[in-house]
Parts: sequence; C-alpha cells; structure tokens
Amino acid sequence: EAASAQNAARDAESRLRAERTAALLGSVRMFAEAGTVREAQNAIASALAAYRAWHEAEQTAQQAKTRYDALAQALGEIPELQLVAVISSDAGAYALKRARNAGIETVVVEPSVFPNDTSYDMAIRNKLKDMDIELVINAGFYPGIGRETAKSFRGKVIAVQPSLVPAFETLRGDAVHEAVLARGLKVTGATAYLADENGGIGPVLLQKAVPVLDDDDLTTLKRRVLTDAEWKLLPEAVKCFCAGKIRLHGGRAQILE
Repeated sequence: EAASAQNAARDAESRLRAERTAALLGSVRMFAEAGTVREAQNAIASALAAYRAWHEAEQTAQQAKTRYDALAQALGEIPELQLVAVISSDAGAYALKRARNAGIETVVVEPSVFPNDTSYDMAIRNKLKDMDIELVINAGFYPGIGRETAKSFRGKVIAVQPSLVPAFETLRGDAVHEAVLARGLKVTGATAYLADENGGIGPVLLQKAVPVLDDDDLTTLKRRVLTDAEWKLLPEAVKCFCAGKIRLHGGRAQILE
C-alpha cells in the first residue's frame, strides 16, 4: 500500500510537471507567432514569467520535502519520542504523505471551514487533547498555534523563529530575512523556544548564529538559516524536552547538563 501511494504521488507530480511544461511551451509558441516586435517582447516576457513561477513552485515544494525529511529523521533518532500524529492545514502537504507511509496518524484542519480563528484554534486544541498529546512540535504550521491551544499546552509547544531573539521577534517568515538584509547585518540565526500563553515567543531554549554573506539575497540567506540553524535547533530542543533537561524559572528556560 505504501508503494502504491508513492507511485500515485509520483504520477501526480509527473502530470503536474507536464501541465506546466505545456503552459510554458504555449507561451513560447505565442512568441513564434507574434507579428510585431512588441508582441514578441510580450510573448517572451510571458514565457519567462511562466517559467519563473514554475521553477519557484518546484523549489518551494522541494525545500518543504527536504525540511520535513530532515526533521523526521532527526526526531526518529530520539528514543524517548513517539510521534503520535501530524496535523496540517493543507490537505496536500508532503508531511502528511510521509506520515501516512510511516503509519502515523494524520489530521487535516482547514481554516476555511471554521467561522473564525477562535473556533479553528479550539478544534486543534480539542484534537490534541483527545490524542493525549504531551508535546506539540510546531514545524512551520500555518496559521500558527492559537491562544487556546497555547494555554492548554503551556510549556509543551516547541517552535523555531528564524532570527536571534529578541531581534525581529515580531516578524515571521521571509520578512525576517528581508529585514536582516535591509539593515546590513553581518550575523543572523535562529531561536528554538517554548510558546507563551498567547502562542508567541516565550522562553528561549537554544540559539544558533549564522553569518550573512556580502552576496546574500533572500533565497540564499533563507536557505542557510534553515539548513544551518533551524533544522538543527528544533530536533535538539525536542531531545532536551524528552530527556527532561528543560527547567523553567521566572519566565526563563535552563537546559540542564
């Protein structure tokens, strides 16, 4: 069954690739049939835009797969950890496919079917409670952990921020790296933390610095922070939690030796 699922996934990706190729070739044919220089320029621009969109989508999908594969492998090496379920807001998420193939329960909770953020958050909280979850690992979950979930699992939600907190702690995602580049910083990094009662950044667990290179752009900096810091910090923080090495005192976290 796992092999069949993998073959079906590969077939679906092949069909999608073929559709995108056909769209790109269609734009190129527009160029060949263009009767004026301006029409030719517009056709070329359309073809390039289609290719860039396709290429960026492929890169994003591959990065998501790589991130989850690395995380799943690292988490699988923690003897005290048992992965109970993977929850996503996207039914097509690669993490769900990989979890199913590994025999792990998967849950899809789509924000669009709920009237507001509170009811959505409550649904996630109730599902986690029903499964007797002891630790919530936020590995890029969108739209994030809500207040009700954070309150019910206070001190038990681990996540990573792609900056050296307190730097840029109010920003998320690409906005963090854009701010680093705009300020001309020489060092950035990532922070593993426990979520506070509002779902935001609470006690800091671990941090790792990453150099900013002179020729960095958003893509290269984001990738380096992800691979050199985020992927390493999240499993390490989870490992510390499972080993009982995290002690909280006065809003601060201490990692015991």
